[in-house]
Amino acid sequence: MSNFCVIKNSVLEYGNNTYYCKRRDRPRIQWYCRNRMKGCPAFIITYNNNIINIEDDHNHFLEQLSEYFIQLSSGRHLLCYGGHTFSSNSKNLEGSSTWYCSRRKSRSCRASIKVYGRNVYSYSGNHSH
Repeated sequence: MSNFCVIKNSVLEYGNNTYYCKRRDRPRIQWYCRNRMKGCPAFIITYNNNIINIEDDHNHFLEQLSEYFIQLSSGRHLLCYGGHTFSSNSKNLEGSSTWYCSRRKSRSCRASIKVYGRNVYSYSGNHSH
């Protein structure tokens, strides 16, 4: 089987997708796609850190964002996506981050993107401008 990476004991990366730990029966662990709440049926079962079962048939697309980041002279980054720019202030413990429209304050825009690593897993593109 292909390599995978477990992050913080609750997140697994496999290919371009991210899974979370749904059920933990050590040494057997069941992982579900991060988009399960949106109906994605993909899952992985590991036993003693080896993949024993995988259903990798995702019903969504996780976009790679590597070419969409701009580094500012201050060292901070902007995310360019869908013709708009987004900024982020922090990452949570699992390594995901929420990016808010750069015009959030000046135009009261509520659009946001949730990113894990360099993958989009949620996008609210309802811009108010």
